[in-house]
Amino acid sequence: MKQYAVPFAALCFSGLALLGCSDNSDNQPQPAPAGSDNSNGIAGVWQNDQQVLVLEANGDLYLPANTSLQGLHWEQQDDILTFNYLDNREQRVTQATATGLQQGDTLTLTRPTATTGDNTTETTNSETAETDADAVTNAEPPNTGADPSLFSGDYQRANQAVAHISGTATRPQDSDLPDKAVLTVALLNSQIDKDAAGTQPVAKRLIRLDENATSLPFRLYYLPDDLKADHEYQIFSQILADGGLFYQSDAVTLTRNKHGFDDVTLPLTEVMTDSETLRGAITRGKPGQDRDTFTLCNSDRRLLIRGPQSDDLLAAYDNGIRYPQQPRVATVSGLVRKVPGSQEGSTEAALIVESFNLEAGMENCQLPTAELTHTRWQLTHLGADRIILGSAAQVPFLTFNDDSKVKGHGSCNNLNGSYQRNDPQLALSNLATTRKACPTSAIESRYLDALKTSDHFRIDGELLTLFDKDDEAVASFQAIYL
Repeated sequence: MKQYAVPFAALCFSGLALLGCSDNSDNQPQPAPAGSDNSNGIAGVWQNDQQVLVLEANGDLYLPANTSLQGLHWEQQDDILTFNYLDNREQRVTQATATGLQQGDTLTLTRPTATTGDNTTETTNSETAETDADAVTNAEPPNTGADPSLFSGDYQRANQAVAHISGTATRPQDSDLPDKAVLTVALLNSQIDKDAAGTQPVAKRLIRLDENATSLPFRLYYLPDDLKADHEYQIFSQILADGGLFYQSDAVTLTRNKHGFDDVTLPLTEVMTDSETLRGAITRGKPGQDRDTFTLCNSDRRLLIRGPQSDDLLAAYDNGIRYPQQPRVATVSGLVRKVPGSQEGSTEAALIVESFNLEAGMENCQLPTAELTHTRWQLTHLGADRIILGSAAQVPFLTFNDDSKVKGHGSCNNLNGSYQRNDPQLALSNLATTRKACPTSAIESRYLDALKTSDHFRIDGELLTLFDKDDEAVASFQAIYL
């Protein structure tokens, strides 16, 4: 199916698949903190007006002054430095190179230009679904360039510019570690609700794990000015794999000392769940948001779809539907686990798919169902084409009232009109709109044409589909309750 976007559309990428690209793969005991010994040449703490680079002697890279980027590792070959980091905004691993010249306590980094033949300044590794180039129209390109000040300019050695917390996360002896497991460690301000919208940790680290290690050392660097002397701070850790949460520690309040904080041990306990076989309906979420759901039959319980077989399940679903977002019933075996939620420290229930059987119909599977009237129906598809708009205020919608009146928005202009309903028939007429000109006018025109061809409708749970006289889907909507 094609995807349509307008110029302010945002491209979203799934981050969990990238966690295995982190560092510390061998889990050897960590060396002394950066800056404690300057004998190892370029290793140490370097600062300019905007950025701080922490280059540990074992190759670990930290970027404590940049909350949108997480350093992974660095390496040096002659005078060429290579930096690998995770872009939290785009959720992808990026590699940048620079020429480094150290003179005493000054490090000068020069980034290659884009015109140096085969040399490239950056490469990216994003494990996201491929998108047909013809399927996105007028979309903003993804951000492929690092902050120009990050790995260029003059840096001064500044070992006192950062502080660190050292500790060890431990998992039970004889416990199993899943493939591609990742340890996350986060430092939080206890005075701020970690579940509040927009809350970010003071510092966070992702570390790839060795399946044989039960003692997992870590270090978090932070800027001393980011911490308040009269606040308490907590640290907690989790082990994630395949989108699932397997181990978790309690949040431990840190003890201050004259240098910062005492070292801490975080005992991890297994998140206990048993494998289950469940029957339910699959519903696709928006592309890139990793919000595909499995709703249990005859229930309102919803689980996010995750795990090693989730791609196969969703591919089978995509190949088996007749119209966009048509619910399909599947019997799925797997683990129900907590996975990281949209807010730092929060969790949601997910089904880690191990095996599945996709059924042909919806027999004996009732889903929570929205009513046609008094529901805000938000547009998701025109025909087979997914509609992606960057602002929720611009997303087209319809609302059907009891008096046979319909109101809505076309992405640019308000609209109103009448409808005639004789289930399953549904015809819209006398549609009128305001007359503003907007970048989304082409989508709006197509949307209005689709509404005019509506002949009958179908509600599948919380999904509304309008069909024309040839029984072809012309528009699909998601219920937003009023």
